[in-house]
Amino acid sequence: MIFGLPREGHREAVQAADEINSLEVEGVKIHMLHVLRHSPLEKTYAAGRLSLLDRESYVSLVVDHLEHLRPDVVIHRLTGEAPPHRLIAPHWCLDKNRVLEGIREEIRRRKTWQGKLYRLRGTPEAPVMKTGRTRPCAGFSG
Repeated sequence: MIFGLPREGHREAVQAADEINSLEVEGVKIHMLHVLRHSPLEKTYAAGRLSLLDRESYVSLVVDHLEHLRPDVVIHRLTGEAPPHRLIAPHWCLDKNRVLEGIREEIRRRKTWQGKLYRLRGTPEAPVMKTGRTRPCAGFSG
């Protein structure tokens, strides 16, 4: 999953979770859109035709997505990395610990977890996990 693509926001983050939920996906990797040196996106960004997410917006979209994602889907990554010498933007992503702490804080603030808003298609109630347990969003405790 790449968050921060042009014209995508909360609705698309939830729709992406719904799409993943409908597939036999065991795990996902999540990261933000990066603009890298010598890429076609660099020209678009330099021309002012591309806006990037700030850290707070990224954190909010990640948590939106996780709330709707099936609780059994393994989260392999919550933030991406780019080589600092190739990264044009966003520079806030270089501080991976701050991004992860922001996600933890947002989860605590919302009192939420992965799958909290997950619903089976066509059912009004959230499903019970096969184990009968729940787990905090993406392995974070609140």
